[in-house]
Amino acid sequence: MMKKMGCMFVVLIMTLLVTACTNKEYEEAMEKGESAVMEEEYKEATIYFEKALDEKEDDETAYTYLKQTETFMSATEAFEDNIKESKELFSEVTDEEDGLPELVDRAKEELELIEGMEVTHEDMEITLAEANEKSNEGKLDEALTLIESMEEEDLSHNHFSSLTKDMETLKGEIKTLKKTKKEAGEALEKAKSLEKEKKYEEGIEVINHVLKKDFEHDSLQTLKKNLDTQKEKINKAHEKQVAAEEAKEKEAAMIQNIYGYWTNYRTDENRSVGVQVMKFTETEYIWAITQSGSMDYAEISLTEADLEDKIVQGQASDAEFFTIDVIKEGEIKIGDVTYRKVSKDEMKEVIGGDEYVDEFFELVKEGA
Repeated sequence: MMKKMGCMFVVLIMTLLVTACTNKEYEEAMEKGESAVMEEEYKEATIYFEKALDEKEDDETAYTYLKQTETFMSATEAFEDNIKESKELFSEVTDEEDGLPELVDRAKEELELIEGMEVTHEDMEITLAEANEKSNEGKLDEALTLIESMEEEDLSHNHFSSLTKDMETLKGEIKTLKKTKKEAGEALEKAKSLEKEKKYEEGIEVINHVLKKDFEHDSLQTLKKNLDTQKEKINKAHEKQVAAEEAKEKEAAMIQNIYGYWTNYRTDENRSVGVQVMKFTETEYIWAITQSGSMDYAEISLTEADLEDKIVQGQASDAEFFTIDVIKEGEIKIGDVTYRKVSKDEMKEVIGGDEYVDEFFELVKEGA
């Protein structure tokens, strides 16, 4: 009996010793875990809390500390890319009534930071929307000022990545719009200046060059309309100029056509006596009737041609004005007489066949 009681006593002592050892290792693990949390060594803290659970498998405190620390770590990791998830996890940390106060305080600080970021994001969205509106209204400098005010904020966190991307896009668009607006305004003024100088083709080229840019934005519509209007105005002036030049060329050609030899003789009349012959140069008019004493000479200047009325006007040295009706090419009418244009060889036949044409008209000039 005594022997049996002795064995029971030994077992009790051993049990107490094991229990005491287990409690000590548990307490040391918990202390080290809490110390690691204080030092922000959260991974290390979880190792100690897991060790404490190994010593006391069903210990609520160790389990709570472990879960709270892991949740805090997950919240911290999520903070970089997903503050919504991070916010939910930090809230779980603060909601843990029996958790570590240090983690609760730190989680509250992180929640305040996240809430501040959310407010900043909302404010920035409002500012960006206002900048977009100013841009659409053509108030580009005001829009740019708003974006620059946004850039003064700390938007480096990934939470703002989409917002900052939109900011940069709008900023680039505004700078492009400002550049286009400046170049278009300069082009418009340059085109107006060239129009005054009647350098129409250069003016059109200046406008066409700037119109290659993108004018789809609402703020550029008025400017584009002004450019189109100016281009149309210059085009009309250019067309008028071209038409005037062509008319001048035709008028010059009509006057040029008057120079040469003319006669009222027709080959089917079969006669050369009493035929009117004429020679026009740029400075002289020589007229005679063959085999008669009738002749005339004058220094002249053919001054004007009228394409519509088909007339050429001139002025003689005695200040007398005269008109030549151009019936068609190679046929004119002076007074009541119609003349046709002939070559020098044809004129030679008209005046007698043996006469030298230039000598004949020189004699007429001297005798007139």
